[in-house]
Amino acid sequence: MAIEVPVPPVRSKIVPLSHPVANDDGEIVSELTVREPTGKDIRLCGYPLNVMDGSGSFVEAKMSKMIAALAGIYPMTVDSLPLADWTNLAVAIASFLEPAAPTSSTATTNAPGSGATTPLT
Repeated sequence: MAIEVPVPPVRSKIVPLSHPVANDDGEIVSELTVREPTGKDIRLCGYPLNVMDGSGSFVEAKMSKMIAALAGIYPMTVDSLPLADWTNLAVAIASFLEPAAPTSSTATTNAPGSGATTPLT
């Protein structure tokens, strides 16, 4: 008997464009939908934000790969995007990379030596 594991819905964001572009299917579109990145996307594209210096600024080459992967457009299309559109897509993707807040029912911590379990806040 196979065990069915529920798959969470894929989150996405719609980003309007200042100039229409062709998607991977050759359709001319005036907005792009970017889906939430997965671990595989991070492995293939790299983490697109600077975290070591604490700035959270974009790593442009990695973010450009991520935009292409998550919006369904070719890398050369990403290269031709106006800066405002590239930035809006990057900001939409970056919003997915913020850590999710743990729920109090699943996130707990043990106080040293107390044997008690306390919800994280």
